[in-house]
Amino acid sequence: MKARYEQATTDALCSGTAANIDDFERALDKSFAVVNRSLSELERLAGSEFEVYATYYHLSESIRLQQGEEFDSLRQAADSIFFTGFREEIRFAALSLNSNGLSNYGDCSWVLRENMIAHRASVFEDNTTLYYMNNNIKGAKDVPKGYRATWNERAKLCVAKLAPKIDTTTNSVEYSDILLHQGATSKEDDFVEVHIFGPMTIRTIEEVTFTSKIKNKAEQVKIKGIKEKLGKYGVKVN
Repeated sequence: MKARYEQATTDALCSGTAANIDDFERALDKSFAVVNRSLSELERLAGSEFEVYATYYHLSESIRLQQGEEFDSLRQAADSIFFTGFREEIRFAALSLNSNGLSNYGDCSWVLRENMIAHRASVFEDNTTLYYMNNNIKGAKDVPKGYRATWNERAKLCVAKLAPKIDTTTNSVEYSDILLHQGATSKEDDFVEVHIFGPMTIRTIEEVTFTSKIKNKAEQVKIKGIKEKLGKYGVKVN
């Protein structure tokens, strides 16, 4: 990753965008991990501090990009390569500069508390399953070096990936969409993936944003109840 980062900054000097890249990197140093899940999963976690956020492998209703046995097989193969020996313990999130995550994954966004995950989180510059599908990855040796980073070096990885999208006219308001771009489907999302090892509970969540429109009174009542429970744990609600 260091070599890719240094190449990106060298290119920026040559193109006259070094100051812009520096500003982008400073913003990325403050980025955080956001999980998008269903309202029902949030309700379950908010019910007790002892409820644990389930992984894909722990619960049939767990994280899925899309339905289908073929895609599930691809995901399992990718996870076995990227997380050899511990795939069952990985929770996935997206790197973001605001409180919104990837709505294709769920109706509400959860910003995770940095002090609860920084010591056990890493980042990869793409969706690992889609990267596996699109790059003829057959084993761990086929995963190129320089595409992963520790949590503390996430800004440098983002610069290595995204520097070509920054020019002298890029405004800081555009940074959020450059880092995390919502696609029409999950396959079209463009983001930096966060991998968190180990369990997460409601205590891991710092802030919640409801991304879907409240369609009926029953849902309104449910959300009101969830907000009351979240308040007990000091979770901010948008």
